[in-house]
Amino acid sequence: MNNNIENARKKIDLIDHEIMLLLKQRFDLCREIGKQKQQQKMAITQQSREDEVITNYIGHAKKLKLNLDFCKKLIHLILQESRDIQSQ
Repeated sequence: MNNNIENARKKIDLIDHEIMLLLKQRFDLCREIGKQKQQQKMAITQQSREDEVITNYIGHAKKLKLNLDFCKKLIHLILQESRDIQSQ
């Protein structure tokens, strides 16, 4: 196989690993927040915060010229998982 392709694939593998590590960090924080919300008898879903996260995410996606439809789907999946984790 072409060395350029193989090198690019190795870089992609490293980036994918970094993405997973960042998601784990994010979800660990969500777990902590969920515990605090439960202790304080707060609702898991804080719509104003979710709206803020979505707006920020889309803003970053636009600046980076990423596919907005993909980024919207991605942040909604991340937020859903975050809510699920906080509910545990």
